[in-house]
Amino acid sequence: MDLFWLYVPLELDGFPPRFISSGAPLHLLGHTVYPTTVSLGTNHQLGIMFEPLSEAQATEVLEKLRVRTLSYGLENIDVAGKAVNFTIAKPIRATERVFQADVTTLIPVEISKERPSPILGGLIGSNTLSPEYVLNPLNSEPVNTDIRLLSAFELWKVAQREILQRSKFLTFIAIIDSLAGQTKRPQEILNWLDSHKLDAARFKDQALLSGLENLKHHSRKSSVRTLIERAATFRGLSSDEAKHMAKTMSQLYDARSALTHHGTVANLDFKACSHMVKFLLKAASEHPSLLDEPQPSSEE
Repeated sequence: MDLFWLYVPLELDGFPPRFISSGAPLHLLGHTVYPTTVSLGTNHQLGIMFEPLSEAQATEVLEKLRVRTLSYGLENIDVAGKAVNFTIAKPIRATERVFQADVTTLIPVEISKERPSPILGGLIGSNTLSPEYVLNPLNSEPVNTDIRLLSAFELWKVAQREILQRSKFLTFIAIIDSLAGQTKRPQEILNWLDSHKLDAARFKDQALLSGLENLKHHSRKSSVRTLIERAATFRGLSSDEAKHMAKTMSQLYDARSALTHHGTVANLDFKACSHMVKFLLKAASEHPSLLDEPQPSSEE
């Protein structure tokens, strides 16, 4: 079986540029890794080298890193309030022992029996912040495979690069909206709507048929409110606390509607919106089932 050293440069958005390479081995995702280099600049990096792996193991490690690093930034915010994000790229296979420090690389063991080192780029930091501080939390991050949640994390990651708070606010609401199921109304209401659809069908009134069908589901505002209330319950908040969060979500959704349709809003509570989306993503990471089987909200 062919074995490879796996080198992964982690682009660190949000961390202050004060890392140095310690060289001391760490335990990450069940494997030994070596922090090999730190390249500082506009996009500073922490490079890590995994002990020799098969190609299949390397692929598995990279996927685990990808899904775990998506949620990492929820708990790691820098002093400016910017989330910490990692960027995990697809690897290339080296054909010689020398390789670039900014490229995810597989180095065949047959090329380099000893642990290889990349070509350094940039500067080496002088103020110490240990690689353990950055990497160890990844061992406890949940591994999520739900495509809805992974897509939401990817969108949240992209939102961190938005400059305008208004754009970021709309993206945060879109993330919450994307995770909210299309909640159906109670069965007796569905039966009543179906009975009236028969009348609309007799008159061949397609607009009425479509309108009655749409009424089978609660509004989007009600659905996101319900999702937030469920998330609060899953995370152990009291009934009053859950209802308060749901009310805040309604207000945020109203602000989103005003911003979308009128281009302005009197009170854009960005801080509350940021807290809401992080709260939901964290809850969904811990309890993915909360995204399933949404229940009707008690009020609009």
